[in-house]
Amino acid sequence: MRKLQLVNYITCINFDGVIKAIENLCGIEVDADNRRQSVKKPSLALKLGHTLGKVAQLKKGLAIHRNDNNMRQEAEAFACLRASEYTDLVFSVALKTLNDKKYNRPEVLPLTEDLVTLKSYQEKLLHELTR
Repeated sequence: MRKLQLVNYITCINFDGVIKAIENLCGIEVDADNRRQSVKKPSLALKLGHTLGKVAQLKKGLAIHRNDNNMRQEAEAFACLRASEYTDLVFSVALKTLNDKKYNRPEVLPLTEDLVTLKSYQEKLLHELTR
């Protein structure tokens, strides 16, 4: 049985498959027009994007050590695709989802009676300190 290694997937041919796997893993929802709308796990999508870049750099380093120009070119091409397309396909949707969650979160305001209590305490303290 042949051992599958991550290095074998870091190629331009597999880039779309890697993106599809990330979409499934992070829960990226796509509408009927094939546009990405939201991400169920946006922070995971962002972390995976950074990890893909790191893995491509590791493959490039391994290729340099092995003096394998074909492997180095595969790694550089994958890193180029990740830099140019991952932002549009995943990063921007994940960031939009995070921003939407931040703005849709209800903001808890202090109760009026708590503000009145604070004000009276500050006035009392102010009178005592100004004497």
